[in-house]
Amino acid sequence: MLSDAPHTALRVNPRASAAGWWSGARLRLDTPPAVSTLLTGRKRVEVTPEEATQAIAWAGSVDGWDAAEPKPLFIHASA
Repeated sequence: MLSDAPHTALRVNPRASAAGWWSGARLRLDTPPAVSTLLTGRKRVEVTPEEATQAIAWAGSVDGWDAAEPKPLFIHASA
């Protein structure tokens, strides 16, 4: 059975190199589960809107996030 609920995914931005951010993220011990999944090489992971928001907030605390343009991760929501 298909749900009409919106889907939220945390995705890797393929246009963002942000090597410094990725290195820093791999060193952190407090990595959210969704980001940990992306660190294994996956390009997207389905999450709740709250998990997505928390993951992006965490990502912003990792060195290199502010300098990265475009950002290495983004939230994709679809209906």
